[in-house]
Amino acid sequence: LPYFAVQVAVLTGYLKNNINSSAERLCYFFLTASTYTFMVMWEYSHYLLFVQAVSLLMMDGLFLVQKDKVQEVQKIYLLSLLVGYLVQFENSTLLVSPLLSLVAGSMLANCIQVNMKRGTFIAKVMDILYYYLVFTIAVTLHFVIKTLVADKENEHIL
Repeated sequence: LPYFAVQVAVLTGYLKNNINSSAERLCYFFLTASTYTFMVMWEYSHYLLFVQAVSLLMMDGLFLVQKDKVQEVQKIYLLSLLVGYLVQFENSTLLVSPLLSLVAGSMLANCIQVNMKRGTFIAKVMDILYYYLVFTIAVTLHFVIKTLVADKENEHIL
């Protein structure tokens, strides 16, 4: 798993607060390349990246990382899943992966939260219920995708 070790090291560098723009761009490039390579090289990499995405979501909730960087990492996950799906001859396992559901749910919840006016009562309630919304959307998407995509290969896994 050297690809994952490189991916974690570059992700750590990318999430630093005091990083200059050229180093951030370099980390972004290597993060994209290592995540994609990890996704293509190992069939079950999306489960490990799911755990990483959950921890990033929790770190974002505790304000330990910048929200825009977490959103960029989520875009990298989606791009890697899409390209991995195409390169692996339309592997339906990647479509029903919990990583896709979590990242899509998080991005959808961010869109809902950003489009609300700040300072209103509903916006304050949405800040509190953000994680509930993310996980509810993610679980719902996961089961909807699982019913639409016939994936007989991994029926024993959620």
